Formats: sequence, structure tokens, C-alpha cells
Amino acid sequence: RRHTRCSRDWSSDVCSSDLTRTLCFSEAYMPHAYPTKYQVSVDYDVVGIAAMGQSAAVLTSGFPYIVSGIDPGSMMLTKLPLEQACVSKRSIVEMGSGVIYASPDGLVMVSPGGVDVVTKGILKPDQWQAYNPSSIHAYWYENRYHGFCTVGGVVKMFIFDPTGLTATWCETDLVGYAAHKIVQDDKLYFLTDSGIKSMFGGSTPLTYTWRSMVSQLPSPGTFAFGQVQAQSYPVTISIIADGVSQSYTAADSGPFRLKSGFLAREWVVEVSGTAVINSIAIAQSAWELKQV
Repeated sequence: RRHTRCSRDWSSDVCSSDLTRTLCFSEAYMPHAYPTKYQVSVDYDVVGIAAMGQSAAVLTSGFPYIVSGIDPGSMMLTKLPLEQACVSKRSIVEMGSGVIYASPDGLVMVSPGGVDVVTKGILKPDQWQAYNPSSIHAYWYENRYHGFCTVGGVVKMFIFDPTGLTATWCETDLVGYAAHKIVQDDKLYFLTDSGIKSMFGGSTPLTYTWRSMVSQLPSPGTFAFGQVQAQSYPVTISIIADGVSQSYTAADSGPFRLKSGFLAREWVVEVSGTAVINSIAIAQSAWELKQV
């Protein structure tokens, strides 16, 4: 039998054929022997398998599963309560304590603690579909999910940080067709049109554009002061109130006044540049700004 994907992180090997719905476990330390008595079946075609500790996530064209155990004759298969198919085998990444993969509705995280669509608060299903999920190939690096997708023949990249310690979701204009992390130098190398490059290995900062989520007030109101904490100045930001944008320049870390004389319910902050920014705050008064 030809096996197309194997994991050898346990005392026994587990393989899955793309043409079946059967997991085949080998005798312990004997990867050439797969007795039929050790086979376990799932309800959908297996797309990929990824290890997480002493367990593995079995990702299918239907529900995800977790298989665990230390003996090939007593492996336990658990069907997870979330109908989210894996739409791209190359989107599957192992993150140590769990696994992330692309589904029709967003990125799904599987861990011993459960399963969830972790991008549901960031992207609506139609926004996610614009990334052409079936084309995604992804890589885990510096605790972030780095995904490449092809949309209309154009390759683009997005980064998802499930920890929230950096920007949760961002896009870049980097183009990559494959990537690999080298543990020895802790770098992620990716294949471009001009050869292999080290991601984030350059010395010249790229220009970014960051936009906050929409903050909706209970009733129309206004903000009077803003403040930017950055590593270098000046910093130009835009405050968008009910779709109307107004630009401001922060010369230093001190507060600055915002345009007044109007009320708005939906507020968004946008900033572009190369400066490292630690925080941006807007408030209805100088006293309120001090409490941020």
C-alpha cells in the first residue's frame, strides 16, 4: 500500500491514503508493518494529519478529528463538534500545542482543549473567501501563521497572530511559492521569482498601513484629543468618523487636539509609515486620555 503522508512523532507511525478514509497504524517501531486490526476509519476523506504532542489532528473534507494513544491497538478517535472541512492540505501548520488549517469559513485551530474558527471575529465568511482558501499554503514562524494565497493569478501574503501580542491580522506584498524554517538560524526562507530569500531578514523597513477595527459608540459622540506613543516622530494618522477622514500629525508623544463640531457613531483609526508605534489613543477629554 502506498501512503502519501506519515507522522513518526509517536511510538507507532500513522499514515493516511488520500484515496481512503482509513488511518493505518503500524506495529511499534516497525514502520513497514500495518496490520488491519489496527485500522481506524473516519467518515470523510482525509486531507492531512498533523501532530500535537501525544495526539494528532486528522483533518478531513468534513469534520476534524483527534486521534490519541500510546499503543497501536488501542488508539482513540474523537470526532470534534465543528463541521469545518480542511480545504487546503498545504494550509495545515503545527504550532506545538495545536494545529491551524484553512476551512471554508476561516482559519480553524484544533487543540487538546477544543476546536474553533479563530478568525471569525476578524473576517466575515465572504471576506475570508476573497483569499481563495483552497490556494493557501502556510508556515508557522515566530508564533504567527504566515499564509500565501493566489487571487486572480496574483500571489499575496497574510499574517495571523493568534496570541494578539502583535497586529492580529495583516497583509503584505511579499510573494512566495514555498517556504521552510531553518531551526539552526531561526529564519524562515521563502521562494520568490528572484530566488530564495530570508523573510524579515532585510535592513530597510517596509511601509505599512494599519487600520483599527470599527468602534461603535452607544450614541453619536465626538473625540477631542489624540495621543501616539511611537519610537520615532512625526507620525501621521487618520481619524475616520462615520466614513469621513481627517488627518493629524503627532510631532511627539504629547496629546493633540482633534477637529470638533460634529458627532459620529462609528470611529476608525488608520496609520501609515515605517515608525514602530506602541499605542494610539483618542479620548473625549484630556483627563480621560490620562486614564488610558
